Amino acid sequence: MAFTSLGVASLISNYTPRFRPQKNLHAHLWSPSNKSVPVFPAAIEDCIRRSSECNQRRLRGLQFVIDARRRTAGSPMKALLDIQAMMYDSLLGLQQALLVQQRPCAPTTPTSARVLRFRSHRSSVD
Repeated sequence: MAFTSLGVASLISNYTPRFRPQKNLHAHLWSPSNKSVPVFPAAIEDCIRRSSECNQRRLRGLQFVIDARRRTAGSPMKALLDIQAMMYDSLLGLQQALLVQQRPCAPTTPTSARVLRFRSHRSSVD
């Protein structure tokens, strides 16, 4: 899908992030590539810690994968594209799961049957 520059600009201008850093923090402190200031990892850890206990392990695993992709990418742009592809793959997987659930399942057992009548047969031993 191709976006026009006007379309992307309107998407960006209408975007309101759910999490906003405190006003006294500068944007360069929030750069994921900024390793000298521990603000970014602390914010991630705080977010994970505030999540439900059942999601914490999953979020830590996801953060591990994201950090590994960033380390191996070689450049911030490559890291961004790798993580974007990872999110897109995840979204497609969720979409496929929803589509499979919406399809009506074929019945595994027949809904009708032909009933055969058997004559009762008495043995001569009785």
